[in-house]
Amino acid sequence: MWQYSSKGSINGIKGSVDINKYYLSKPHTVSGLKANDSTNNDPTEFYLTWDYAAGAYRYQIKVFDEASNAWVSLGTTNTNTKVITGLDSNKEYQYKVRAYKLIGDKKIYGSYSPVVKYRSPLTKVTGLTQTDASTTSVSLKWNKLTTADGYYIKMYNDKKKKWEEAKKISGNENTTVKITGLDYATCYKFIVQGYSVEEDGKEAALIDSAVLKTVTDPKKVGGLKYTKTEAASITLTWNKLDRGSGYEILYYDKVKKKYVVCKTVSGKSKNKAKITGLKSGTTYKFIVRGYKAVGGVKWKGTKSSAYSMSTLPAKISTPKVTFKGKKGTLTWKACTGAAGYE
Repeated sequence: MWQYSSKGSINGIKGSVDINKYYLSKPHTVSGLKANDSTNNDPTEFYLTWDYAAGAYRYQIKVFDEASNAWVSLGTTNTNTKVITGLDSNKEYQYKVRAYKLIGDKKIYGSYSPVVKYRSPLTKVTGLTQTDASTTSVSLKWNKLTTADGYYIKMYNDKKKKWEEAKKISGNENTTVKITGLDYATCYKFIVQGYSVEEDGKEAALIDSAVLKTVTDPKKVGGLKYTKTEAASITLTWNKLDRGSGYEILYYDKVKKKYVVCKTVSGKSKNKAKITGLKSGTTYKFIVRGYKAVGGVKWKGTKSSAYSMSTLPAKISTPKVTFKGKKGTLTWKACTGAAGYE
């Protein structure tokens, strides 16, 4: 402080007054900034620490926001520790800290510390997929989450408009689950959420997985039969399903030794199909199954019982007749698949 005059004049004061100047240094630059893992086994948080800076009244903490491409304040503290919570999964963060002192209402800031980086652990379940389904169940799997002590499997309740726990798994080794008691040919939404067990025994939920849309199988198709057979085609019909997106018709391929799709019919009310391109006089074995399409994925129902039917023999070409005396001989081109001729 420097008294540079004793003859100053101030309105409202009689006589001379002392005039002084006050020199204020900035707080020292913050040093020793470090990022430390959580002390309570919670991978969604960590804490920053730094050395106390001379002349500091409080400290301001800032994080770099990629969306706005700017440094954003996380508030202030009068200690040299700041707990950071609400971290995203497997993301790199940048932080810096500076000290300030207060003169009246004015903040005098020191220089920022060097930037410290921190990459949060993977806390979000990835790879959630549907692996199987029946008319009353779906099976799910996901990638193992090493930061989890277990998993919550949650299903969306459309009536209540909220997520509800469908199953809970302790330990992070088991990454598959079968959800039962579902309705047939129905869409369901699931998420899987890891959880960690803190030191006090409480469970801390981690970050939700992406939402997975699943579907249960349509019911088994019944009543498969033929309505018309020709030399190169067979027309089939079956009982309609009350739910689903359509039907697949399959025939048994003797070369591949398996059933292959020969026709797809869209619409649950369309229960008839003409299968063409068949060989004459040949027996074919068919099955039909319903399917439900969700998000570009076709989930197929239980196969119907097999049904066998033959195409008609091909039309006989015009025969030729030759006579030798009173004896005539009739000849014609053999017909593939014919059991005999009349």
